[in-house]
Amino acid sequence: MESAVLPATGAPYRESLDTMRLDGGLVAHTPVARRHILTAGLSATRKTEDHLLGDQPEHDTQDTLFAELALRGSAPRQTWVAGVAFERSTLDARDQPAFSYAFNVPGVFLQDDIEVRRG
Repeated sequence: MESAVLPATGAPYRESLDTMRLDGGLVAHTPVARRHILTAGLSATRKTEDHLLGDQPEHDTQDTLFAELALRGSAPRQTWVAGVAFERSTLDARDQPAFSYAFNVPGVFLQDDIEVRRG
């Protein structure tokens, strides 16, 4: 607000935020043998923010990358999927480096659905 002031000092207080966000992804499927399907997925996001809080500027960039590879199969009374995944998440807080981080999270998953009794 243009006329906003700090109560303690009466000085003007400005606050703003400019954000840019880019994201994209890709998924691919291909048959393997007769009963299996291989699936690969990749997604990435980048967000940059330029803050102004009073007279204090803050600039940061946040990135996220996710990748997954899975194999799916079936039998007459069973469906299963198994795969691996990886996520990397980072924050580069240029003006407040104490808040910067980088995390890498690998994963493995398995799911097996079995039809015990036909309904």
